[in-house]
Amino acid sequence: MPAAATESPTDIVQVSARIPRGLRQRLKIAAALDDLSTQDALKKAIEEFAEKRKV
Repeated sequence: MPAAATESPTDIVQVSARIPRGLRQRLKIAAALDDLSTQDALKKAIEEFAEKRKV
């Protein structure tokens, strides 16, 4: 039986969350203004949130 793969901080995982429709719309608009995909804008927001809290 093969050994389990070691997880890396750069591995892609799926995050599922329910957010208000208005916040989703704001994210889509902000992403478009920055010429980003909504996924990249969300990833950037999470990274900034984590950096701000030093985690």
